[in-house]
Amino acid sequence: MAELAGRFHAHLTVSGDNLNALAQVCAHLRIKRTIIDLSRDQRSQRDVMTTAYFADDQPGAVSRIIDLLEVQSRVLADGGFQIVRAKLEHETLPSLSSYSEEQYHEVHCKLRLPAPDFEARRSALQAVVEPIGMVLSRNPYERSEEAVIQFANGRIKKGDVAGADAIVAAWEAAIDEGEFERVETKRETVVFDTHVAHDAWWA
Repeated sequence: MAELAGRFHAHLTVSGDNLNALAQVCAHLRIKRTIIDLSRDQRSQRDVMTTAYFADDQPGAVSRIIDLLEVQSRVLADGGFQIVRAKLEHETLPSLSSYSEEQYHEVHCKLRLPAPDFEARRSALQAVVEPIGMVLSRNPYERSEEAVIQFANGRIKKGDVAGADAIVAAWEAAIDEGEFERVETKRETVVFDTHVAHDAWWA
């Protein structure tokens, strides 16, 4: 188990589409309900999950957080939800010195696309990012009359921090050259993932 400390967040992906019931369980646990639509080429997948944030600066942080996720999982199971995947991400950088298929670096570029011509701009974005190894996702509820929040994501599963920095810089440059409004770039390292194959088609 990786010896990391600092800021973390975790997702418990669940089966079932009773979003109101899930919101009630999340309120009880004081965590967030999160819905993400994944897409690549003509394929799509909707992930319904919880999101919980943690701060732990002491040795053994990862093990303690995993124990807390097991408690959350039992409460969700009692509420009728089957856990499909548990995933823990370390937000504090620098994180792991190297990456693998199981412990990988994730990059999320948050974009604002104009709502009136969202589909056209999304298609243009897809044409820019997929050839360089990024994929799209978004929360279907994060939109207004003016803009839709769209994410371009990448996973780095080998190499070191310096290599990841270079890859992320190239990804950001490609997005910026396409004249898309990039709000921010978030980088995390996945240190625990119980079902890597869950979205392997996507990433």
